Amino acid sequence: DCGATQGSDEGAKLFCLDFARGRCPDGPQCTHRHEIPRPRDDEDLEILNEDYDIFGRKRSLLTSHWERHHGKKEEGANSLRLTALFVTGLRAPARQRTELCGGRKGSGAKSIAGDLDSAVRKAFGAFGEVVETRVVLDSVRGHKCTVAYSSRSAAEFAKEAMTGQSLRPDGGELVQVRWAKEQASTSETGKFSFVDVHAGRAQPTPPAESLPEG
Repeated sequence: DCGATQGSDEGAKLFCLDFARGRCPDGPQCTHRHEIPRPRDDEDLEILNEDYDIFGRKRSLLTSHWERHHGKKEEGANSLRLTALFVTGLRAPARQRTELCGGRKGSGAKSIAGDLDSAVRKAFGAFGEVVETRVVLDSVRGHKCTVAYSSRSAAEFAKEAMTGQSLRPDGGELVQVRWAKEQASTSETGKFSFVDVHAGRAQPTPPAESLPEG
């Protein structure tokens, strides 16, 4: 849980990486902040700058599993203006018994895309203001979603906090989180595109209203 630490009492600016990942062994004696980033943190150069991330790691280092595996930085990792994440490994919720038996869905039932969107917003919204989500359904390779935050600090924190986590207690999935790839040109479909790791190329994210429901 968020709370005062030795670091925050002494005016520490940087966030605790272990706390973001849910397991700080130092507890209240930690020398970093056990807090969720606030919008004004983006304006503090001691917290957000081109040399170090909000946890105090050099941006030139290969910090994620993907970066170490490929031997290079993720595209967007050092772009401080990019506040969008690309989430893969999403799993559709289990269908209700009435649906399995061929019964009618209740009037409040959501589509698969709608349910995933709600689950993504709830999980990722715990770390800052989410301004946009775009769900892409893919029953073969796994559903995907782009999550855009209002601040870079929140995006950096959420990327560490949600990698390897599940959206729901019974979700069963372990989502992977990377930086979303910005499109070079503007488009009516939105500012971001997702990277199709199987095809090896970027594909534009379709507008929410065009997504299939199953």
